[in-house]
Amino acid sequence: MPAGRLLNEGMERDLMRDTAKTLNNLAAVLHQLRKFDEAIAVHGRALAIKKTSDGERHFSVGHTL
Repeated sequence: MPAGRLLNEGMERDLMRDTAKTLNNLAAVLHQLRKFDEAIAVHGRALAIKKTSDGERHFSVGHTL
C-alpha cells in the first residue's frame, strides 16, 4: 500500500474522531438545554462514527455509550 494512501486514511480517521467528539459536545449542550430527543439523536450519530473509525470494541465506543 502506498505511503500516501496510509497518510490519507490516517487523516480521514482523525477527521472522523474529531467529528464524533464535536457531536458528543453538541449532544452534551443539548442535554443541558433539556432537548433530550435531539441529544440522543446526536449521540447516536457520534456513536456510529466512532464504531466506523475505531471499531466496536474500542474504549471510545464504550465511553460514548
